[in-house]
Amino acid sequence: MMREFILIITFMVILAKLFESLFKKRDLNPIPGYIVAGLLVKYIAESNYVKSQLSGLAYISLIFFMLYIGLKLEPKVSLTSSSSISTSIAGVLAVYAFSIPILLYKNIDLFTAFLIATVLSNTSTEIVAVALDKKKVLDNYYWLVNASFLDDV
Repeated sequence: MMREFILIITFMVILAKLFESLFKKRDLNPIPGYIVAGLLVKYIAESNYVKSQLSGLAYISLIFFMLYIGLKLEPKVSLTSSSSISTSIAGVLAVYAFSIPILLYKNIDLFTAFLIATVLSNTSTEIVAVALDKKKVLDNYYWLVNASFLDDV
């Protein structure tokens, strides 16, 4: 059983690296490739394992993701860069301001609308920051990482 678990983790890492290279060829951030790889492995492994074992895999993935963020985050830039803080706050507020009223209009309850807006806000800052980076408005790559990290927090 432990060998199968290690095999699944190895398969997920290989699949994630494959998607990473595909996303990088298109000049995109590789994190969505990791998410796609995780979803594919989830569907493959779901038939063989119970949910408690899959939650263990999810916790390991979360630890790796936090390690990635920890390696990329520079606290000095985060705390001194008002542009990254303001961009992350504006991204979150804009998504909430637009999505929650629309979802409430569609007769979705407030809690579900809040969850949907939260999920949507996780990508809003990344999209804005990548667009600014492509236009060469950003002077620092770490600004992008810090803004997206602050948005997630």
